[in-house]
Amino acid sequence: MLKYNEGVACFSSDLKTMIFTGNDIGDVESGNKINLQLYFLQREQNGNWGEPIPFKYNDNKYSFGHPCLTNDGKTLYFSSNRTGTIGGSDIWKSDLINGEWSEPVNLGNHINTESNELYPFFLEATKSLFFASDGRGGLGGLDIFVASLSGEYVDFAQNLGAPLNSNLDDFSFVSNADISKGYFASNREGGKGKDDIYAFSMISHWIPKKITRTIAGVVSDDEGKPLPNSTISFLVNEKDTLKGVLTDENGFYSAVLEEHLTGKMTIGSIYGKTTESFTFQPDSLYMTKNILFKAPKKTAPLQPFDNVGKSIYFETAKWDLDKQDIAVLQYYVRTMEADTTLKITVSGFADVRNSSEANEYWSKMRMRAAVEFLNSNGISQNRIVGNFYGETSNGIDTNDKKCKCVSSNLEWCRRVDMKLYR
Repeated sequence: MLKYNEGVACFSSDLKTMIFTGNDIGDVESGNKINLQLYFLQREQNGNWGEPIPFKYNDNKYSFGHPCLTNDGKTLYFSSNRTGTIGGSDIWKSDLINGEWSEPVNLGNHINTESNELYPFFLEATKSLFFASDGRGGLGGLDIFVASLSGEYVDFAQNLGAPLNSNLDDFSFVSNADISKGYFASNREGGKGKDDIYAFSMISHWIPKKITRTIAGVVSDDEGKPLPNSTISFLVNEKDTLKGVLTDENGFYSAVLEEHLTGKMTIGSIYGKTTESFTFQPDSLYMTKNILFKAPKKTAPLQPFDNVGKSIYFETAKWDLDKQDIAVLQYYVRTMEADTTLKITVSGFADVRNSSEANEYWSKMRMRAAVEFLNSNGISQNRIVGNFYGETSNGIDTNDKKCKCVSSNLEWCRRVDMKLYR
């Protein structure tokens, strides 16, 4: 070991490597300000420890301490006030690449503040980094915080709260894999000395709190008209489908996403569907994303060609569609595709030759055949109003001279009328 004080240490998972905090020897012997440095020790075959090897990036102008090595031995977290810190001491990381430690990277302002961040502890099971800070508010002094890590992204830190934290200093958190038991240090009231070691047990299984992010906005058309009752569904991480939401009467929507930074949203409105991608900025918990649909140009209904009218006709007790019926229905489909503001009424009728119950049934089936054709050709149900009137003249234009289904006009009675409107 070194001639002077050694402090916080960590071990590799195979216990063959130790990294510890020690006083900078040169500064101690020269009488200058003492800065801490990191040192590596390797266990030799005989079981003894070799000579300390300074961390590649030690600098006697700054302090390096509080090492924490990940289970795979490939990432080292530590605290330092080296150049590039946000405040006092920040938490940094260095990766072992091809046998060499990489230039340290500051973990950024989701972890570090203008004050001090110390004692990092990485828990592999939850990809969580625990650390102490006196720059994030809390209960007082140093408090213990935790942040989730995802690749290069560091999530927002959260205070672990009481009873782990007190109104004095609480730090140096360590635990087992499921955080059912662990230890930390504190100078809280009731201790035996200045800094005491405390043990803790979790009453229930600990799960890191999820960071929630909100995405909201307005769905409207390019004329500024809001589109209420539009459906919005979310796909995040390419596998997690979140429940969709509906826009309100003002076209407004809002959805809470947990721990997700990027994804896709599918929006369905009266003007069709569209898919939009979104990505939260790392420092943002809220995103405004307005969706704009191009309103289709309003056009007058297509003029019927010679062999197409506003009605389709049926044989007695029949409701199947023939080629002529399909030609008429296709005309209405094309017209409603050209102008999505149009809606349609579909009315079924029968003649008077059978019982009123049978006639009502046949008029219903005729109406249904026409509606199902429109549906199957892309006209949504909310644009269709279906009615059936049996042998009565209800629903018939009173200006139509053929409004009574008398025996002299039976073929005209067995029909479905269609009328477009906005």
